[in-house]
Amino acid sequence: MQVSVGQTIAAGQQIGTVGMLNNGRGPTELQINRTDATPVLTHCPANFGTPAFNDAFRAEALRLNGSSTVCTVETVRP
Repeated sequence: MQVSVGQTIAAGQQIGTVGMLNNGRGPTELQINRTDATPVLTHCPANFGTPAFNDAFRAEALRLNGSSTVCTVETVRP
């Protein structure tokens, strides 16, 4: 990751890179944690992404995981 807790990011800023796991076919995870709420919730990034981001996110999920499903639920408790 190239960001830290509490850091503000700008639209278009790279926040990390995708690594290789299991010959590039391992699970890939991107989540948005909201720590100012009780309970702490993890949100699906597709809820906050632009259409271009969501298209690219789904394409990478398909390439890396064999499925374009990026979120199975809207929020979870980490």
